[in-house]
Amino acid sequence: MNKTRQKNVTQTKVRIGALHLILALVVLFLPVRRALAQPWFLPTEGVDSVILTNTSAQPQTVWVDAPNNPQAPVAEMGVAIPANQSVSVNLSAFKNQTWFQIKSYSQVPITASATLKGQVTSVASGRSDTLEVQGGREDSAGFIELVNLSPNDQEVVVQESTEGGEIIVPLKGFDRVQLPQLLEAQQSYRILGQYPLAASFLSSQYSASAVPIVSEQKFKPDPSETYFLMANSSHTQSFVFHSHDPNLIAQARSQLSNLPERQRKIFVGKVGFGHDNNNRDLIGPTHNSWSWNVTEAIKFGDLGSQSCDGNPALVEDNIKSWLAAPGGICFWNYKLIQELSLDQVASGSL
Repeated sequence: MNKTRQKNVTQTKVRIGALHLILALVVLFLPVRRALAQPWFLPTEGVDSVILTNTSAQPQTVWVDAPNNPQAPVAEMGVAIPANQSVSVNLSAFKNQTWFQIKSYSQVPITASATLKGQVTSVASGRSDTLEVQGGREDSAGFIELVNLSPNDQEVVVQESTEGGEIIVPLKGFDRVQLPQLLEAQQSYRILGQYPLAASFLSSQYSASAVPIVSEQKFKPDPSETYFLMANSSHTQSFVFHSHDPNLIAQARSQLSNLPERQRKIFVGKVGFGHDNNNRDLIGPTHNSWSWNVTEAIKFGDLGSQSCDGNPALVEDNIKSWLAAPGGICFWNYKLIQELSLDQVASGSL
């Protein structure tokens, strides 16, 4: 691994204040409108440093961020990584946060590792409500550090792979807990939630970051509703919306039947907390649930204000701001790609 001096470029992101300031940033920093790609998530507890390695011949930039907490605001931090080099990221600004994320606005050729309790472990990218983590080796029993990546409260089930025992852990929105039970060495654990999670296994002799895997959550969609899937132009991220309005349903079906994808209209809707048994990323690698849902499908339009433009990950990180938006949210870079059956919504599989 090549050693380079750390390069941190701090970029302030407004976390509190009037809604128009937040939405103005969406306009000014145009890449924000794109889907966040391959984020890495970790609890801050036990993390000494993070090392990001650029495996390409081109410089890359990623950003480090923390929960959107108005009571403890923290600036988003940009990290420039030279070609074919590694950068150690100083996380001192995030020590008072429950967790942090490393994110990019495009697929970048970067790998991440973290020093947990003095031991280097790789960090898998992705967002999911279902995780796997490997417990310690011989004589290395430890604890699971668990964090809620969602603003919603949830109950999390931690299952032991071989013995079949399980622990139920209540988690407040954006909260972090350390399981009180000392966990067995040489065990793997599956962590099941309703909303996205991150976790680490920590012991004196062994530490590991949890791996996001395909969601095992089953939904119960409303049979009186019709469901549709929206995706970005690169088909790397998606969300679900539903309607019982016959005119809007007819418009959606007409677009799917008669228009190429790039000519389909901009969807405008209002959002609320919780996935409401329908909203998840059906084309993402983990089929993760979102922490929000479309509560009202307002219309399809040819144009939309830049101030209302958003994407699923941006809503996930700033749900309270979008709840205050009087005109709702419009997804400029997202188009209808298909109507969904109830089975597809329930299973999370296309």
